[in-house]
Amino acid sequence: GAFRDQTHFNIFGSTVVATNEPANYIFESRCISIPMPNKPGEYEDIKPVMGLELKERLIAWRASMMDKHLPDVDKIPGLNGRPWDISKPLFQLCEMVKPEVKEDMCRVLLGLVEKKAESKRESIEGQIIAAIDCVAEFESVGQIIIPTGEILKEVNFDKSDRYKMSPQKLGKRLQSLGLNTEISGGYSRLYVSQDELNLLKEQYGLLECTESAADNDVNDDDLHEIEDTNMRVVESVESVGTIPTNKISGCGLQIEDNETNFWD
Repeated sequence: GAFRDQTHFNIFGSTVVATNEPANYIFESRCISIPMPNKPGEYEDIKPVMGLELKERLIAWRASMMDKHLPDVDKIPGLNGRPWDISKPLFQLCEMVKPEVKEDMCRVLLGLVEKKAESKRESIEGQIIAAIDCVAEFESVGQIIIPTGEILKEVNFDKSDRYKMSPQKLGKRLQSLGLNTEISGGYSRLYVSQDELNLLKEQYGLLECTESAADNDVNDDDLHEIEDTNMRVVESVESVGTIPTNKISGCGLQIEDNETNFWD
């Protein structure tokens, strides 16, 4: 029956996954990716026992927060859709334990999102959104109607026959983008508003975010700053009992949220 193939999981807040292999596309699309710099050298082998003290401190902190709720936070301009879904608990934790590093988090996360958008700009979906933007003429608030044939013509402009997109493929891509189409009189038409188009343009790197790409550019120093910011957040957690917190360094905190539904 309906929804019988879905399973509900009680999930936790932000989780960190490290891998030395390229992430699966679907998995990566549900993450904020931080490519670590190439730093060859001799490092001490990590063993589970080395993390026991830190694990104890985090468990104690979580226990002290069991009767508390994460604070409400305002949405960050430029973080839309899934990136905001992922980063929202990070900002909630930041608001709870170290509000003064919020600007650092905003800058780094916006830069990472911008880098991802750059790679999406030249994708098939990015080309379709650019084509819609080229043929769309908004004269009033609300949705306008665009024949999908005009979009297809713009997408295929200056392409050889081998690489031209078919009408069927265009229709499927428009649906995957969450855009509304319908067939009337044998012709397909797209219904889109300027707000919907601007949101897609921003997500695919075709519209400038609140901050410029240059301001949000992430380099190796920023990646090191992520660890430093994370460490400063954790060091601000109040001590529990006799457990000091000033020795806690870069780690991810987890807050249980039994009311969260996870369908991805």
